[in-house]
Amino acid sequence: KVVLVAGSSGYLGGAIIRRLADRYTLVGLDRPGGKAPRECARQIELDLGSDKSVRDALEKVRGEFGGRIASVVHLAAYYDISGDPN
Repeated sequence: KVVLVAGSSGYLGGAIIRRLADRYTLVGLDRPGGKAPRECARQIELDLGSDKSVRDALEKVRGEFGGRIASVVHLAAYYDISGDPN
């Protein structure tokens, strides 16, 4: 069974990957340049702010792992501490 973890390079994402590694095939989805998850997960880069990037990343998942997944763990977040509208 395949589990996608969006935000895999973060503190919580890494902990979830370690916890699930012995039971699932894990795919870490994270921003370009993000710290790759442990060797027990396949890393695929994506920019959640870009529809094309998300589409391309999910095509990679489908191409490598098929069209069925057990779960998506969504931990990705956008942080902006500037106070400016975005």
